[in-house]
Amino acid sequence: MLAKFDAIIDKFKEIEMRLSIIIMVGIILLNIINLILRWFVGIHIKSTLEISLDMFVWGVLMYVPVLNREKKFIRVELLQETLSKDICRYINLIIEMIVFMFFIYLMFYSLRLSLRQVHVLSRGLGIPRTYVTISLPVATFLTILVSINNIIHQVKDILQKR
Repeated sequence: MLAKFDAIIDKFKEIEMRLSIIIMVGIILLNIINLILRWFVGIHIKSTLEISLDMFVWGVLMYVPVLNREKKFIRVELLQETLSKDICRYINLIIEMIVFMFFIYLMFYSLRLSLRQVHVLSRGLGIPRTYVTISLPVATFLTILVSINNIIHQVKDILQKR
């Protein structure tokens, strides 16, 4: 069961990585096209900045679960260097549970924020801002899955060492 869950999380990770890369390439292409049109044709795409910022938010937030899965966030490892591995396993479990609780809070808070943005329109495109702010609960949900996976692995690790 845990191997299947790991496989699902890994599939999400691949999709999120590729999506982030595609979004970042899209930002670059959009700005290059805008510059070429402005320099050589005299046409300026007015909403390039807004679209680029929206895409940037999505691209960054889609990469957060990947960073969490790969353990690429900055961690303070002073405790792990000074304490025994058995104690560190429990500390890691407690940290993962705190992170999980934060993501649960963030999920509901960001959903509430995004739902408030339904009637707020963007200045340039006139689309609801919720299309941008909904990226936070989506990324949070995907990170919650990774957090659950990490907690299961921590518990399994503790139980195997007994």
